[in-house]
Amino acid sequence: MQQNDVMRLSPMGIGDILDTAFKLFRKRFGTFVGIATVACIPSSLAGAFLTGAARVFAPRNEPDDDTGLWNVVLGPFPRHGWAAASALLRATARATSAPTLGLTLLGALASIALIVVAFMVVVSIAYPLCAGALVVNISSSYLGESIGAGQSYARAFRKLWRLLVAQAWATTLVLLGVLLCVVPGIVLALQLLVVPQVVLLEDLKPWAAIGRSRTLTAHYLGKAFVLMAIVWLFGIVAGQAIGLAVHAIPWPFPIIGDFFSYLLQQTLMLPLSVATLVLFYYDLRIRKEAFDLRHLASSMVEFRAP
Repeated sequence: MQQNDVMRLSPMGIGDILDTAFKLFRKRFGTFVGIATVACIPSSLAGAFLTGAARVFAPRNEPDDDTGLWNVVLGPFPRHGWAAASALLRATARATSAPTLGLTLLGALASIALIVVAFMVVVSIAYPLCAGALVVNISSSYLGESIGAGQSYARAFRKLWRLLVAQAWATTLVLLGVLLCVVPGIVLALQLLVVPQVVLLEDLKPWAAIGRSRTLTAHYLGKAFVLMAIVWLFGIVAGQAIGLAVHAIPWPFPIIGDFFSYLLQQTLMLPLSVATLVLFYYDLRIRKEAFDLRHLASSMVEFRAP
């Protein structure tokens, strides 16, 4: 990839950020999707399993289509996964009052337990690591360095603990803001959008990264909101299209369609959403600090391959 094909050394508008994100995605499609697949496969399996179980316990007429950007907003657990888990719980409650409890209750409880465990592993470790690897790879691609999926994971893994702690703090602050009056939670969520980028690209400790993110995003919350809204809406539309296309195929078992629907949506939308945030981070640094990207690239010595 030639640097001048993608890099912009001047401040970027919303259209510029989105355009550059799509350019990076097209040029590094295989690497980005390969990185995202590591975390998306287990979460897609979980969602497909729960959707299939809900279909058995609580059949419904509407098609099992999209999850869209709900995977980014609510984490890797698909929206239908939550609905399916709810259906399983209702079915379990009905089974407890039935005369023939049998294996139905035990099977439902075991299924829920397994899915919850898998979900927690993905959320707490695999998904943040995957997002971190995408941050590293997209940042390197933007700065003109071409690295593979393995190198991206290795570099992100070095800062995994800091990343997990920082995201835990950020999530806690956002939840507290939501409990206060919703609006403070939304503001905090926008202020903390670039915490992963700061942790991975500036080598700051968790609490310092939170303060740094709030400083960078100050006076640009409106831009952050519009960017996230556009990506979210695009995810909804793309998710619907992917879901309908996948479920139009006559799979021998519906759960196979559920799995590929979830997998395609997540592996395509996660890199795009992360790329948007990485470019937003660089745009803030260029605007506020007049940082030349070439100098910024030279400061990332610890991310360079030995």
